Amino acid sequence: MENLKKTVGVKVSNIADIARLALSTSAPMGPPRAVFRIKNGNKAIISLLVSLPNYYQLRGLPVLFYYQCEDANATCRSSPYISYRIMEGGEQVQFSEKSMPGWAMIPIINVEEIKEIEELSFNER
Repeated sequence: MENLKKTVGVKVSNIADIARLALSTSAPMGPPRAVFRIKNGNKAIISLLVSLPNYYQLRGLPVLFYYQCEDANATCRSSPYISYRIMEGGEQVQFSEKSMPGWAMIPIINVEEIKEIEELSFNER
């Protein structure tokens, strides 16, 4: 099992790609999938982990799709939601502080630290 491929990282060109992916991989008639934000100083990465089906070794290859926020975009580093809707003129995507009627609201979960499962300790405070 050590020869299995690791998670693949795929950088997308804009936050609309992450929003579309989160909504298209959500359960039918269910809430949108949450995405994850990892901050490092003035930078932030918004990401979504998706398992692509039919990968022959595990019946799914994990792929981390991510968008790296620009330093000047403070809302990307702090807003709790990505708001998405489609209108006649096209799609609209923005970061949002609160829920808005008529928009799909994608929650953003802030990641404080990433560890391997073997490194986890329930004694930490």
